[in-house]
Amino acid sequence: MSVPPDRSREIYARTIIALAPDAEEIVFIGGWAHALHLARVASFHRPVMTTDIDVTLPVHLPPGERRSFLDCIADAGFVPDPFGGDGESMAFAHEAPDAAEVTLDLIAAFDDPRTPVPIAGQDGLVVHGYPSQRILLAHTMRITVDASFHPLLDPPRSIRVPTPGAYALVKGLSSRSRYENSRGPRRNVKYAKDIVYLLTMMNEPALATQVYTELAPLAAAYPEDYTAWRAWLTTVLRDTTMLADVADQYSEAAGRPRATVDPTLGIRDRLGAILRDSPRTAP
Repeated sequence: MSVPPDRSREIYARTIIALAPDAEEIVFIGGWAHALHLARVASFHRPVMTTDIDVTLPVHLPPGERRSFLDCIADAGFVPDPFGGDGESMAFAHEAPDAAEVTLDLIAAFDDPRTPVPIAGQDGLVVHGYPSQRILLAHTMRITVDASFHPLLDPPRSIRVPTPGAYALVKGLSSRSRYENSRGPRRNVKYAKDIVYLLTMMNEPALATQVYTELAPLAAAYPEDYTAWRAWLTTVLRDTTMLADVADQYSEAAGRPRATVDPTLGIRDRLGAILRDSPRTAP
């Protein structure tokens, strides 16, 4: 049973409220971040909806006078998912029967994907390691989420999300990592959906302008990551099977069937424009 959009928004709002004690340290990433960016610029483009909630944590999160992060997660309605982790790192699913598909993924920076990372200062909290999270933690902006998102957010709450440029860069890198390290029938969905998030952001002129402005300094700060990003987008651009995977996810997100006449042409054109308009090489 899929989770209705209004219910997903409610759970996301409750998660924002529950994690407020750590709002200065954590970063809300994933699909919801791109939806918030689109809303921030009043875009008419439809965001790619998701039931997953993704949060990046620093590897050291001192408790201070606050409640433990695990207690805050429980306040949002999430419980450890015995089937979602990998034996060491933890996964969380919502405890409500009508929201069991909603997952909370906690991530920390680590070069080897899926490596368990204990969070110092939080006894018992072990999260998934994932590359490039350092970029998301270092390049953030604040977004105010209010009652226009969900009535629970009155008064409004301020959260940290990646800047548009950092989001676009890491989505490309995440797509490559998912393709290279994932197995099974869901691999094509996951790597392709990351490209769709990137394309959806870049379809909005106001966000695309911000991404292009931010990519040059990001390329200078992370030359190897930026080179890998361009190389991966070029790989997808030249591979008709990959383009078809992305087109399938793009059509599913838009709620319409994929075109039958050269269905990947639009995806190819969009990726080509991103590569043409972004810096060709890291400084």
